Parts: sequence; C-alpha cells; structure tokens
Amino acid sequence: MQQDVVLNQGQPIFILDAPNGMTFVMQSYCIAVDKNLTYEDLPNLGSRLNLPEGWSYRTKILEKDLTVNGLTCDGKPNQWTVTQDEFINSYSACWECGGQSSCNYRP
Repeated sequence: MQQDVVLNQGQPIFILDAPNGMTFVMQSYCIAVDKNLTYEDLPNLGSRLNLPEGWSYRTKILEKDLTVNGLTCDGKPNQWTVTQDEFINSYSACWECGGQSSCNYRP
C-alpha cells in the first residue's frame, strides 16, 4: 500500500521545478555520491546541481503541512512520479490530473 508523506508547516522543503510546470519535492537526500553532504547543505544545493535546461532548484518554508503521495492519475503507484538529481537525491512529483492531485497543494 502506498504511504503518504507529510512535510510539516514551518519546515524547509527542497524543490525541483521542471520547464513544463511540474514541481518535484525532495523526499530523501543521499550521501552515496557526496559522503559529506548534510541536511544543512540542502538549501544551497542548487548551486552545485547541473540541471537540464529550464529546470531550477529552490527552497521553500512551508506555510502549511504538505501531503505528497506517489500515485499517478489512475491511482496506481508509478515510478515515473519520482526523479533524481546527480547526487541521487529523490524528488516526488506534485501533479494534477482529472481533478486529482498527488499533493494537497503545489508549493
């Protein structure tokens, strides 16, 4: 069963924005590529990323709790709702389709 992830109000989140308007919220960071990477480094990670043209990285302090699920528009789990950067940090998509959304709001 798919588990929702709740990110708490007042906490920073780390976001990849795609050129098509899709927003991806970081779910986990990884130290496999950079063993010295820490949570404290994440707000400035964008300056180290080699993102494809049109993509951007940003940090946002949540104004309210954000709930993210990994479902697709048809309600089934899908690996394509997740992307990774070159440090193997994982991001889940906030999509909208047919009146449904994978996030309770788009940060």
